[in-house]
Amino acid sequence: MSYPISILSRPCIPFVIGYSVTHAQMVDLGTRLCTEEQQRKVPERPDVALNDYLFSNKKDEAVIRHQEPDGEIRYLWVKGVVPSFSGECPKVEVPPLDFSVYPTLEGLEDVRPRCIVWPNQLCVPDWFCPRLTSFVKFLAERREKKRAQLASASDI
Repeated sequence: MSYPISILSRPCIPFVIGYSVTHAQMVDLGTRLCTEEQQRKVPERPDVALNDYLFSNKKDEAVIRHQEPDGEIRYLWVKGVVPSFSGECPKVEVPPLDFSVYPTLEGLEDVRPRCIVWPNQLCVPDWFCPRLTSFVKFLAERREKKRAQLASASDI
């Protein structure tokens, strides 16, 4: 995928939001969630096993390796997709990890909320573009509601 991409005739750069974990944590998650067969496919890359698990369970999620600003290699468990129309990181707040929502991640320390650009060398999963399009539609609807509210307020 090359950037920018076009969503609803608007050029944008796709960013993903989720939770960043270490290699050891990714291995731990793999043993919690994945079958032994999934774990054996590429033992040194636990993200491969977890992506296989997510795909086979029809989850609209993915795991990507990424580099933190300090150089550390971590894994981002992607939970959502957001557009950037400026090329800058969108101003979205990834909430702190709520273990009641994501019980699979319970017990993991140093789980970091993150928003990063989707690496353009990676293929996108089937769910990626529809989710991005849906988010762009949501933003457009919200913008229209605000305009309508402002217009009706100025009529008073």
